[in-house]
Amino acid sequence: MNTIREVYIDEQQIDIENDNAAGYIFTSPIFRDITKILSNRTTTYKVPKTQRNLTIFGLSNNPDVYSIFPYREHTFEEIRDGLTFIKGICTLLKSGEEDLELSVVWGNTINLLKLKDLKLRDLSSSEYLTWSNDTPFLPDSSTAQKGFIKIDFGHGLNDIQYIHPSVTYDYILKLIEADTGVQFIYDVEKFGDVFTKRWVPLIDKNANQITWADKYFVRTNIIGYNPTGIHSLSYFTFTGISGNLDLIGYSFPASHIKGKKDSKVTIQSSTFLKVPNTLVDPANYQLRVIVTDWLTVYAEQYFPITMNEDGDYVSTMDLDFSFDLTEDKNIYIVAQYRKGISSVDLDGTEILVPSIGPDIYVKYDEVKFGDKYPIVPNLPDLTVVDFLKNIMWQYGLFVFYKADINNSAIQFVSVSDIYDGKYKAYDWTNLIADRKNMLMTYVYSDYAQKNIIKYKKDDSVKTKVDGYFIIDNQTIPKEKELFELYFAPSDNITDVNANTYAYIPIYDESGNYKSVSYRVLKQKTYIDTEDSYMSALFDKDMYFMGDNGLIKKYYDTYQFIINQPAVLECYVYLKGLDLYTYNELVPIFIDGTYYMMQEITVNTDGLAKCKLIRMPYYR
Repeated sequence: MNTIREVYIDEQQIDIENDNAAGYIFTSPIFRDITKILSNRTTTYKVPKTQRNLTIFGLSNNPDVYSIFPYREHTFEEIRDGLTFIKGICTLLKSGEEDLELSVVWGNTINLLKLKDLKLRDLSSSEYLTWSNDTPFLPDSSTAQKGFIKIDFGHGLNDIQYIHPSVTYDYILKLIEADTGVQFIYDVEKFGDVFTKRWVPLIDKNANQITWADKYFVRTNIIGYNPTGIHSLSYFTFTGISGNLDLIGYSFPASHIKGKKDSKVTIQSSTFLKVPNTLVDPANYQLRVIVTDWLTVYAEQYFPITMNEDGDYVSTMDLDFSFDLTEDKNIYIVAQYRKGISSVDLDGTEILVPSIGPDIYVKYDEVKFGDKYPIVPNLPDLTVVDFLKNIMWQYGLFVFYKADINNSAIQFVSVSDIYDGKYKAYDWTNLIADRKNMLMTYVYSDYAQKNIIKYKKDDSVKTKVDGYFIIDNQTIPKEKELFELYFAPSDNITDVNANTYAYIPIYDESGNYKSVSYRVLKQKTYIDTEDSYMSALFDKDMYFMGDNGLIKKYYDTYQFIINQPAVLECYVYLKGLDLYTYNELVPIFIDGTYYMMQEITVNTDGLAKCKLIRMPYYR
C-alpha cells in the first residue's frame, strides 16, 4: 500500500523515505492502573541520514561537532495522505551509518508526565475561606464547590469554630487544571454528581502565607537606633508601614516585635548603613546583628564592612532570621560593630536607605479560628496521580487521551461508555490480512476469582463498607486485594430533626483537635425550622456492596467483560484515513462480534497487529 508520509520535528519538515523502518503502538488504558498506562509510542522509527536532517538535528559526520539536540525533547508530527496521524514528542536515540533512530510518544503519558510527582498541596492557588463567627453555611440552593457545609466534626453543628470547610472532587480537578494546563473531561449526565456532589472535608489545619498575610504580618521601616543598649548593643527602632501594626511595640518609634507563643518568627529585610568616621580601622570590623529578648539570643548574623566608590565605609544588612517561640516574648533587633572580642555600639552610624525595612511574619503551623483558612495546604496529602486513581477505583473509571479537544485533555470513561458506542463500531471484517493467523487467548490481566476492594481503614470508623466482585474462572488465583482507596468511610449521625449527616471526630467535647483519615462524602440537604443548607453524609450508595452500591452501579459492565475474557490477536490493513479517524472509545466489529482495543501496532505500510478484548452481549 503506497502511503504518502510527511514528518515535522520542531515544525521543520525532515526528509523521510517510505522504506525506513517505523512501528507505531496504540495502547488502551482500559483495565490499567493509571501509573502503569503506556504511552502511544514507536517500536522503532528511522529516518535517512541526509544533510538536511543532520542540519535540523544540529549533527555532523564530524564526531567533534557537539549538538544539544539528542539531549532535548522535540515536537513531532507525522502526516499520512494529508491527514495528521500522530502528534507528540520525540527524542533522538541513535545515529548510525545510514539512519537516525528516534523514539516518539504521544497520548496519555505526555499529559500524565505533567502530573508526575506533583502533590495536591503543591498546587499554585491562593484561594481561601474566612473561618470566623460570621462564616455562613452554604445554602442548599448553592452551586459552590467549596465552603462550610453541615458536617459534625465531633463538637456538633452549633459552633463554627469546630466546623471545617469542604471542597468537591470537581473543585480539586479545577485546581489541577489551573496549575498544570491538563484539562479533565467527563460525561456530565453520567458522572456529574460523582464530581460535583462528592465532598472532601478538609480535616487538617495547616497555615501558610495566606493565613499570615494580614493578621500575622507587618512591614516596617527601620528609621533609627538607640545607641545606649547594654553590652555595646544598639537596638533598632522602626515605624509600621502596612499589615498588622499590633505585632510591633506601641511606643513611637517602635522598638520591639511582639512574638507569640508556639509561633515561628521570620524577619527579612535589606538595610544600608554608613559606618561612622569615629570607628578606627573599620574594614577589620563586622556588623553583628542579633535577635534577642535580652535574655536569649534567637538568631545571629554578621555582615562585612567595605569601602564604596565615594571612599565611605558601608555595610549591607540583609536580615534573614527565622526562629521558634515557646512563649510570648518581646523581640528586639540589635546590632554592634565587632572585631574579635571587641565591640562598639552604632553611635554615629547613618541609615542610608530607611525605606527598605523588615518584613516580619509571626508564623503559625496551624490555622487559628478567625484566620483565613487556605485551601491548598489542607487538601489531602496525596499526589495528583493518587487522587485521580482514587476516583477511578471508586467509580470504575479509566482515563483516555482526548486529542480532538486539545493536546492537554484527559477524559474519564467507563467500560459502559464503550458499550454505548457499539452503534458506531468500526467494521474491520473485510480488513483482516491473514485469517489463518487469527488467535484467541482466554486469560487477561491479573485478576483473581474473588477481587477485594476496600476503603482505607480508620479505627475511628465503625461502618463496614468494603466489598468484592467475583470472576467465574477456575484457572486464576482464588483471591486478591485489587485496591484500597486513599479515603476512609465515615459514620453518620442523626439529629432530633431527622437530619442525617457525617460524623468525623477530629474534635472532642473539650475542643481538643486530632487528625483522622481523609474522607469523601455525598451531598445532601439539611433542613432546620427556617432554612435548608448543604450537608453531606456517607450514604449507602457509597458502600461497595449492596443493590445500590458502587460495584452494582459502576462495576457491573466492568465485571461482565472480564468475567470470562477472550482476547483476539489478528492482523488488519489500515489506511491513513482509518488511522486518522480512529477513536479508541469506539468498538471494533469483526465477524459478528464486538471488541474493544487493547493494543494496535502499525507499520509504515498500514499493516496492524491487533489485540482486541471480546465484548460479550450485555443484558
